[in-house]
Amino acid sequence: MGYLKPLDASMSNLKRTRCICILQMDAKASGSIPSTELFRKTTLPLGGMLWVSISRMVLWTLKLYPSFAVRKEVSEYMKHMIKLRDVLSELLSEALGLSSDHLARIECMESEHLSCLYYPPCPEPNLTLGLLKHSDTTFFTTVVQDDKGGLQVFHQDQWVNVLPVPGALLANIGDLMQFKSAEHRVLARCVGSRVSTACCFFPSSSHLFKPYGPIKELLSETNPPLYREVSNMEYTTAYQKNVRHRTSTLALFKL
Repeated sequence: MGYLKPLDASMSNLKRTRCICILQMDAKASGSIPSTELFRKTTLPLGGMLWVSISRMVLWTLKLYPSFAVRKEVSEYMKHMIKLRDVLSELLSEALGLSSDHLARIECMESEHLSCLYYPPCPEPNLTLGLLKHSDTTFFTTVVQDDKGGLQVFHQDQWVNVLPVPGALLANIGDLMQFKSAEHRVLARCVGSRVSTACCFFPSSSHLFKPYGPIKELLSETNPPLYREVSNMEYTTAYQKNVRHRTSTLALFKL
């Protein structure tokens, strides 16, 4: 997990995300939890947050609804994220000693999914989490967070705060890349809400059942594969079954 060069588009999107999430919470829309019922003395489903999820199909559908509050901003933001994905795909390929178009050719990051997360203030933050410990089920994820803080990454057997950098994006390697993906969580806050936007990159929809595994060009007798091949669908299904155990899903596919 690390920061990328600041992008103006990310902060514009974040401001609009805050508006739409607050409106959704006030309206008690589908997927939200009424504020009077939000906090209990146990860990809550989704950590007691409002999650607005936007896929490519939703972006296409937005064209039919010109009055939708953030239609233009969301569409513009996704255009920037797709351009960033293309650049990062080339850089990651070259960093691995491969041709710059290698990851693009295997279409491992061709589908994008935007998650807008709103964390309301919690009266007893010591009794819950904003978001439970997890790693991403993606190939790659970019995140923009506001200035409230609360994000932590598990590093060297301890939780480390990931402090916000104004205007910057966080870059996170996902489980499907089969590297050591960063486990992270979000702390609940007693004062003020928190908003973040995560753009997740997966294999293309036509490759949902295509098995992805170690890159053969990088394997040798001294560098054998660590994990078996797995498709996006198989991994996501295993993750959903395993998420409440709070253990690594990637470890289930270790050779």
